[in-house]
Amino acid sequence: MHSAATATFGAGVSRLKNSGWGAVFSVICFYIIAVILHAGWNTLLSIEKPETGGLAILLLLLYFGIIFLLFVFGIRKERRQREKLLEEEFAAGILPSNFKKILFSYRAMRKGNWFPTYLNKDKYLSLVSRLAMRKSAYTRATENRRKVLDGEITEIRQELKRFSDLIVQIPE
Repeated sequence: MHSAATATFGAGVSRLKNSGWGAVFSVICFYIIAVILHAGWNTLLSIEKPETGGLAILLLLLYFGIIFLLFVFGIRKERRQREKLLEEEFAAGILPSNFKKILFSYRAMRKGNWFPTYLNKDKYLSLVSRLAMRKSAYTRATENRRKVLDGEITEIRQELKRFSDLIVQIPE
């Protein structure tokens, strides 16, 4: 139960990266959900009837199922956002077009021999992730922060372009 309540509150805290009042409101809402969940658990267990213990376990399992579904939907949403953010790099040839499906599938990224062995795949994947994160941050940034992010995005693009130039294109 404690892990579920902590995870709920942590999900709210993670929303702070978006900044603004909506993020603060989100943290407060997630905190209230965590408190209600924990209070419901304690209430069900404090009633000394056998069926309430089973109901408490059922509530916890249901809650874990909901958390899992939210996690899966969050990952899918993040993947779609990443695809949109990196479209420009695929169009410009910074990211090879034959890597498009691979870079948006965690399973495909980790298996197979899609990346040349003579290059550092982990560094490449890290650069792709950093580029997507910087471009995402750019959309929410202030003018001064955008200037810094512009420089970082340009540097990451240059480094990815160097990787792409070293990759011998394999027919799709």
